[in-house]
Amino acid sequence: MHYSGMPYIRSQIMTKVSHEMTLFLILAILVTAFILWVFFRSGNVVFFSLIITAVGVLWSMGIMHLFGYKITILSGLIPPLIMVIGLPNCIFLINKYHSEFVAHGIKLKPSPEVLKPLV
Repeated sequence: MHYSGMPYIRSQIMTKVSHEMTLFLILAILVTAFILWVFFRSGNVVFFSLIITAVGVLWSMGIMHLFGYKITILSGLIPPLIMVIGLPNCIFLINKYHSEFVAHGIKLKPSPEVLKPLV
């Protein structure tokens, strides 16, 4: 049996795009998390960064669905890009927090306006 026609081709392309989007997202998560774990040797930091960026991916895909955008080949690249770009940025912010905590010894460094005496 042979299938042909635009509806069949469109359904096959959309099936492939959805499977590839899932595959690319999983591979992006695994590769980025492994590389960052090798660099930092901290499972907690990588785990919490993965959770934060996963929430970002869910929000972006949810907003796309909310506004009625269809998942195309180009929009299928958004979740892996968010993971690959967002995960190192989360690690950077966590490391910056720890370096500031070590430098000052307090979790919340007050701004100069707070320390200014009332006149």
